[in-house]
Amino acid sequence: MYGAQVEIVREVVKGCHLLVATPEGADDDICGWVCYRLPVYQFMYVKAPFRRFGVAITLMKATGWDRGPVMGAYKPSRDILKKIEFEYAPQLQRLDMLERFADEGVCS
Repeated sequence: MYGAQVEIVREVVKGCHLLVATPEGADDDICGWVCYRLPVYQFMYVKAPFRRFGVAITLMKATGWDRGPVMGAYKPSRDILKKIEFEYAPQLQRLDMLERFADEGVCS
């Protein structure tokens, strides 16, 4: 990760929630995780062995999402894009813009 991007990520994560998926009965193993502040999903990652088993969709549902359009600050994988309606909003990578959007619904 590039130096400037590290600072952006550190800042935006402060204003978000983090949800981690683990296999049942194996809390030390991580299948995937999502960093979000509804209605925006900042980051999501699912480990390769757990992909195509619905982990990403399960994580999103656990945040309160239920089959509506999704707004994201970073583009998800092609597999996820096949399953959801997605709006790419890179300006929400910055915490000040994310907070403004959360407070006012303004995304510019």
